Amino acid sequence: MKKKLPLLLAVPLLALQSCSRPADPAFYVVDVADGGHAHLYTTQANIDHDQARKLPVAFFDRKGPDCCFVFGDKLPRPVTDMQRMLLREQPDGDEEGRRIAGRYAPAGMVRKDDWPGLGFGFDGMGKVRRLDAMTHEVRFADSAPPVFVRHCTTGEGVRIALLRARGDASPYASYYYALGYDTEPDCPDMVEQEAPAR
Repeated sequence: MKKKLPLLLAVPLLALQSCSRPADPAFYVVDVADGGHAHLYTTQANIDHDQARKLPVAFFDRKGPDCCFVFGDKLPRPVTDMQRMLLREQPDGDEEGRRIAGRYAPAGMVRKDDWPGLGFGFDGMGKVRRLDAMTHEVRFADSAPPVFVRHCTTGEGVRIALLRARGDASPYASYYYALGYDTEPDCPDMVEQEAPAR
């Protein structure tokens, strides 16, 4: 004979299950060029299921969230560097992200020479707080646990680590965004390699 859980015990178990996120939110990188032309890079298959919506963006070199990546671009698009790509690093081989054309739609006016550059976002992103030069804390509109985004530059791109807690030693997801040109590295392991011998 099967035992049935008392109703009072069963209801709290259902409530606990509904509070947890079933899957990690979709992560994306947005690269904004002069004039507001933008590309969104992601490994998520369904991020563009609703092209009428606007996706929030937080820029690596700025303090909070900004508005928005908009799907589609009605402006003539300049020739862009096809070497740019997003890779999700995995033990069994890297997964290359999709590239989706769009435009950056800022909440306010942007000076002609002040287009923001490289940013990131999550589906359902609410508040973003810059904790230091390389770390942002992301909170979600559905009150799910925060995610910490840590980034640094290599000689040719940007490493992005997604952490469940700021002090985590290893990320739950790692990405690499290839810029297609040389940059000054600031990743700690790369800076140590380039330090002059004493």
